[in-house]
Amino acid sequence: MTISTRPLLVALLGLLSVVECLGSHLVAGEISYRQDAGSTNPFTYDFTLTLYLAQGVDKPDATLNIGVDGGNNPLQVVNRDRVGTPIGNGLQAVSYTFKYTYPGPGTYIVSFTEENRSPSIVNMFQSANTAFHIESRVTVSAALRGNGSPRLLNPPIFRAFAGQKVCINPAAYDAEGDSLSYRLVTPLAKSGSAVSAYMSPNQVTPRGTSESGGEPTFTLNALTGELCWDSPGGRKRDGGVISTPDDFGQYAVAFAVEEWRKGVKIGSTVRDFAIFVTAPGAPKPELRAENAAGAGFDADRLVRAEPGRPFTFSVLYKASDATRDSLRPVGETFLLARRASATTADSAGFVKVTYTWTPTAAERRGHPYVIVFRGESGDALRNDLTFGVFVGTDIPVGQVTATEDEVDGQKVRLFPNPARNRVRLAGVPGTGAVCFRLTDALGREVYASPNLRGTTPEVDLAALPNGLYAYTITTGQRLVGKGRLLKR
Repeated sequence: MTISTRPLLVALLGLLSVVECLGSHLVAGEISYRQDAGSTNPFTYDFTLTLYLAQGVDKPDATLNIGVDGGNNPLQVVNRDRVGTPIGNGLQAVSYTFKYTYPGPGTYIVSFTEENRSPSIVNMFQSANTAFHIESRVTVSAALRGNGSPRLLNPPIFRAFAGQKVCINPAAYDAEGDSLSYRLVTPLAKSGSAVSAYMSPNQVTPRGTSESGGEPTFTLNALTGELCWDSPGGRKRDGGVISTPDDFGQYAVAFAVEEWRKGVKIGSTVRDFAIFVTAPGAPKPELRAENAAGAGFDADRLVRAEPGRPFTFSVLYKASDATRDSLRPVGETFLLARRASATTADSAGFVKVTYTWTPTAAERRGHPYVIVFRGESGDALRNDLTFGVFVGTDIPVGQVTATEDEVDGQKVRLFPNPARNRVRLAGVPGTGAVCFRLTDALGREVYASPNLRGTTPEVDLAALPNGLYAYTITTGQRLVGKGRLLKR
């Protein structure tokens, strides 16, 4: 899977300056969990804290807050499991595990806080003096015996180039088959307290320009987990403008992976990480699908597959100046009993990976199997391309979002959900004015229509960017509907 090409010396030199500035500071982290199937007590859980640090930095232990309410909230000090595992870009992943038995059922927030957040982050205020805080929400219940948090198969990537679109996907999946959704969240300094003066990366000046020449965007696909920045601007860490590979700007980003079962959220995991933006040392690598349309994928790289019927497609990757190129497919379908296969070949200077899978009837479900192709060049350059496969289910589906909620005995339906440009409301009680409001992943109101009328009023969403929104529906002062809406 590895093919030799030309040296990527410029990018690697820039990488060294990034690593030197990391010091012992934390760059990323997340907390995963699983109910201890070997314990007779269903309230016993195993937790793993994963931190991402500069390679060679030793952090022998970590302290975790278990999330039990009251003055006796216990803290766990745990030793690291092993010496850090290199993940490229001069970074290592270090993990710490611990076990805890909760006093009873309930929802608990397990968290980790440390003062060593990376310095010189440009999209928050005084990051060097701001703590790094991550947390996971776990539903402890005997009815959820054996349940665990989503697994994030891809480590975070930390490298992007000014003016070049970059996409990142954690390649998350749930071993119990629960559906997952994704939303951007503001990085935290402590529980319930966001970092100061946080800005979305695409809003930092000087702002970048998308590859199509428009406004820069920073979006997270709520269905597949693909995070894309089109495209990074040139803000340097000291306030200047990036002009050489030795210059870089560092950005903090966080997202939550939420786990749903039968329309009820049963857990969530937050990953907080940094993206380093430098000057490009070479033209942008090519990462593209070869025959996705022929395999049935739509413009959003989603496909419906039928059990017993094989489908196949190929992805190509080539970087113009690199010591080595590789294209690595990752995803749940490679972990199934009848797993997918991938073959790698050289194709006119490209790394070509051909993916083949024949799903079975047992793989039928209402949310997608996500496949992520990660193109890598040397240790510095990475980019992801994401595909979603629905087995035996039409596209789109509604299970990932709460399409309706019962409020005060009234059930108001919002359809279609997911939506593209318009949605309709059905089941609105009364004949008076209806108010429909949307808020984004940061809790900001992005749409309000206070005077909808009719039994099935229609809402025009064409002006809103794709993403996951929370909605409320009110008549007068009465809340009659609430839920989540996915626009795609």
